[in-house]
Amino acid sequence: MASNSIDISQRKTALTAGFSFLVMTLAAAFAILFVFEKIKVNGDALATAKNILDSEMLFRAGFCSLILVLICDIVVSWTLYLFLKQVNKDISLLAMLFRLIYVAILGASLANLAIALNCLKHVVCLTPSETGQLHTPALLFINAFFDGWAVGLMVFGFHLLTLGYLVFTSGFIPKIIGALITIGALCYIMQNFAVFILPNYEDYKASFEIVLGIPMAIGELSLAFWLLFKGGKHPAEEQP
Repeated sequence: MASNSIDISQRKTALTAGFSFLVMTLAAAFAILFVFEKIKVNGDALATAKNILDSEMLFRAGFCSLILVLICDIVVSWTLYLFLKQVNKDISLLAMLFRLIYVAILGASLANLAIALNCLKHVVCLTPSETGQLHTPALLFINAFFDGWAVGLMVFGFHLLTLGYLVFTSGFIPKIIGALITIGALCYIMQNFAVFILPNYEDYKASFEIVLGIPMAIGELSLAFWLLFKGGKHPAEEQP
């Protein structure tokens, strides 16, 4: 009877983690791909400011989506620890700490987006000759958000390394998922270190995203779907 209770608890934990993974992925994709990457114009503060003010509600929606990402990341950190501590409690705790540090960095970086919007909201109170004094800082704050998030994603890459190890050695999750997560981890680390190592990173950004973006997504999504459909089920239930 006790064993059955544990199975049910593990199943609920897996479902919570898997569902949070998917919500987080959709929210992040919306915020980055459909909001901030389209609103920000590299090197053009005036165009960026105009895009933000013309699409203020979209900008705010992107900001709220990232808050949702932050909350889901906390849930995923907790549920993955509960689900994988049976594999190795110490490494599972380390994986959770890496992810929570990433969440803290993301949360601090989000303040830059709020400051950028507040800067531009004051533009309407200024004369045309004065508006440039706020356009440039607004773009700087948006760039600071992306730079801060890149630092966080480096830490996130190390979270995935530990997570990949736990999955690979678990004995009950397919090893291929652990391998995919590990490859994704290396891609996260390489891409976000490149942001700071390469002075002309923007020239190579599209190539990095094409080459490294797919492995980064596949590893986490494969784990998310496994958690949703298989995670925490009693072995007897998984037999055909």
